[in-house]
Amino acid sequence: MPRRADIRLTLRLPREVFEALKAAAEAEVRSVNGQIELAIKEHLERRRQERQAPPESPERGPNERRGTFTSGRSPGT
Repeated sequence: MPRRADIRLTLRLPREVFEALKAAAEAEVRSVNGQIELAIKEHLERRRQERQAPPESPERGPNERRGTFTSGRSPGT
């Protein structure tokens, strides 16, 4: 049987993050590694969906970013 081409990675986590991952993994009958992999995949999928989502407001121009302030005036006025 061919071996999967997985990447090995050393990861340092704060103990409280590891303990939360471990508890979540146990609750879902999964390994900690599997839980980390799932969390990363879910995060990447959410980001992909957010980037494909239409703008929140039709009033926002295509060059305006969320969270930026524009006064409506031209620069230097």
